Amino acid sequence: MRSAAASKVCVIALLWIVTGGCQLLSGVDQLEVKGSDAGPVVDARAEADVVAHMDTGVDGGRGRDAGTDAGGDTGTDAGADVRVDTGLKSDAGTDAGVDWCASQDAGYRVCSDFDLTTGSVTQGFDIGLVPVAGGAGGNFTLDTSVFVSPPNAALGVANPYPKDGTSGINLDATLWPTGSTPTTVHCSAVWNPRKLSTITNDYAHVIDMVLFDDKTESKQIVYLGINMNGDGTIEVLEYYPTGGAGNHVIPYTVPTDEWLPIDLSFTTSSGVTSFRASVDGTAVSGPLLLPFPATSYAILEIGPAYYAGSNVAPSPGWTFDYDNVICY
Repeated sequence: MRSAAASKVCVIALLWIVTGGCQLLSGVDQLEVKGSDAGPVVDARAEADVVAHMDTGVDGGRGRDAGTDAGGDTGTDAGADVRVDTGLKSDAGTDAGVDWCASQDAGYRVCSDFDLTTGSVTQGFDIGLVPVAGGAGGNFTLDTSVFVSPPNAALGVANPYPKDGTSGINLDATLWPTGSTPTTVHCSAVWNPRKLSTITNDYAHVIDMVLFDDKTESKQIVYLGINMNGDGTIEVLEYYPTGGAGNHVIPYTVPTDEWLPIDLSFTTSSGVTSFRASVDGTAVSGPLLLPFPATSYAILEIGPAYYAGSNVAPSPGWTFDYDNVICY
């Protein structure tokens, strides 16, 4: 687990009243993004919340989340030449406990099928969020009831939370250490949305990548991820703390209790970084608002984390299973 000994900086949104000291709110609030690819308009309140909750520099208090208009679909298949076998259709005869990662192409940055015999759900990941006072929280456990590669999947639960609340948990892993930013990044997983909230303004992370200046994670460069919304939409979100935000909807209706392959990839060429994101084969792609920086430190996150604080009614929370997570 990451050390929490770093100097703690607490930044508090105007909408939150914190008593009894410094409460760390892990992540940043949802940006409500409206408008077209040419000129997204960011809700000022949401943008203020994002600034207030990001860049704590404390383990479990990373700044992340918000929206982006990732541009029109250019047809760019970022990372399509990378072999990523999710095992979705090929694991029926796999013996329990076989290391799925060992069967993949060498050179991956992160890989876990949550089947190692250690029994810990982290298995290549760190706990990125932990329950905090005020109703936020959740948990990750090994799930032996459903999986893609036996005997386990990882079950993430965001606890129920009140109106204008926050909740959730995630697992994170270092994608690359501080240094040159790769020109191609390709992450995939198999996702089982077991329980979804339908509350207005509610949402949860599915999978995301966050770039920072360095491993202290004190200065976020960009958040990029696939998020599930309470209205049933699923979208790619892109957010730059220094300016620039939007969203791009994936035209797919998410079922429950089904294993769905998910994919998130990026390619930088000639000063432009393009993305491709897909859920169960339905994809969106296009250029990012800004290219990846020449140097960075990056983490991968999975798990139903929620930070908006603007759900219009109490939320039942979210429950997601994950298996066969890999990044190149």
